[in-house]
Amino acid sequence: MIRTYELEDLVADLRALADGDATPEARAAAGAAALRRLLANPDCLAPFGALPAAGHNWLLHAEPDNGFTVAALVKAPHQRTPVHDHGPSWTLYGVLAGHEVITRYERLDDGSDPARAALRPSRIIAGRPGEVDVVRPWEPHDEVNGTGQSTAIIVRSQPMGTFPQHLFDLAAETARVVYGGTTAVPAPRVR
Repeated sequence: MIRTYELEDLVADLRALADGDATPEARAAAGAAALRRLLANPDCLAPFGALPAAGHNWLLHAEPDNGFTVAALVKAPHQRTPVHDHGPSWTLYGVLAGHEVITRYERLDDGSDPARAALRPSRIIAGRPGEVDVVRPWEPHDEVNGTGQSTAIIVRSQPMGTFPQHLFDLAAETARVVYGGTTAVPAPRVR
């Protein structure tokens, strides 16, 4: 019998990476490979039952001492995030179910005025089940869901709510700083 890769396996692998001395880029690449292994298990969220509410970050694991976090984000059909970055945090965004379109943006300004930001789309990524997007610190992006509900598993190098990040208004060419977006809601475990 082949053992499936579970959330606990992902956490163990991420913990080993965090304790190692690899560069942030190498950690992100190895973490993305581990997350892909988890995404290959369509039942990896079974211990949490049905995650009922779209639009919430469901906290699956929080490493002690402000370490990495693992969350599940459930999106309703056609739900879109604002254009945002994740501040100094590295993020692994893996699609478990559904389809999303991820747009990366490049800054056209020099960033010297913290309230201003001119952005243009630079890359479109098809977020299909099993795909992992490695989001570098301060990298503007957004996601839009397809016609059905989607679920993504997100690994952040820091807990939500503990770091500054930007929300961008493309039309007004403005940026505002918020603190790590919203916090994640603890996911209920069924046992």
